[in-house]
Amino acid sequence: MDSGPIHLVSLSDMDRLRELCDLPNLDPMIFRPNIVIDNLSFMENEPPKKLAIGGYNFTVLERTERCNAVSILHRKQHNIKSSYLIPTLNELSEINTPYFGIYLQPEENFSIKTGDYVKIY
Repeated sequence: MDSGPIHLVSLSDMDRLRELCDLPNLDPMIFRPNIVIDNLSFMENEPPKKLAIGGYNFTVLERTERCNAVSILHRKQHNIKSSYLIPTLNELSEINTPYFGIYLQPEENFSIKTGDYVKIY
């Protein structure tokens, strides 16, 4: 992995999105995450400035922003003609961007694995 932003998404928020869009087979991989965690409930209303995963430090850059690639990948993966993901995500968000993920910048070389915990600073 290079030193570019890392995309972290939440499975609990993906479950909520599946329910709201009536999409039982929505794969989180269409959002192109690098890291998938159980939930983002530790963030409450605003993302923290820093966090650690498995003891490695990351700066939180911003909430997830979405582009049309999500709808394109969703249509392609599920062989459908249209996708309501982006409008649904925008409708759910008070700031017109979804809040199911964040972008992180590593502060050091890192190696994380399944089962590592997230710690907020």
